[in-house]
Amino acid sequence: MARPQSAEAASPVSDLLPTSASTLRPFGWLCLALIAIICIVPVMVIIAGGFSEGDPFNNFNASLAPWSRALDSSHTIAAIGYSFLLSLRTPLAILIAFFVAWYLARNDVFGKRTIMFTLWLGFFLPILPATLGWILLLDPNYGVINAYLKQLPFIDGPIFDIYSLAGITWVHITLSTIPIMVILIEPAQRFIDSSYEEASTMSGAGTFTTLRRVTVPLIAPTRLTALI
Repeated sequence: MARPQSAEAASPVSDLLPTSASTLRPFGWLCLALIAIICIVPVMVIIAGGFSEGDPFNNFNASLAPWSRALDSSHTIAAIGYSFLLSLRTPLAILIAFFVAWYLARNDVFGKRTIMFTLWLGFFLPILPATLGWILLLDPNYGVINAYLKQLPFIDGPIFDIYSLAGITWVHITLSTIPIMVILIEPAQRFIDSSYEEASTMSGAGTFTTLRRVTVPLIAPTRLTALI
């Protein structure tokens, strides 16, 4: 009586797979080298060009003049300042997202499924059409909200400016920051054992103290993931 073949021998896929992990090592190093070339070489060219007056390949002339011209430009300083201010949206967004996720997880909120659906929709919606939507609403010249507010007798000009620092920060927070943060933090808040918070409350701690000493440390890995 013939012995049945094993599943591994009978599977045609197993014939295509390497017999050991060591055979994957050269291919992996080759892929890593290609990725390094694609990513590092352009950066090195930019860095070399920043320290040369001429072409860094044909006429390299070591000099700090390119950096001096860049830092002397008011446009460069303004761009650096705006970039720093916009980077502050992340701590602000993580704070807002934490309280929104905590409220959704710890309370029977009316329309919670709809709220979560809109967060997922905001996460998957492309940035460009969503940004155009905010422009149509808050443009200082033809924005719908500003147009309605201008009809009030005590308002002379536009209230909102989507192109200001506050407007740009608002677009970043509402489209690309808070939705994904709430999506990540809310399940972690929901599956935390509420007995820890109840024990803290029974011990005399207030709501803020319980959040700071119990809830926030318990979801620290999730907060770090959302922050990244």
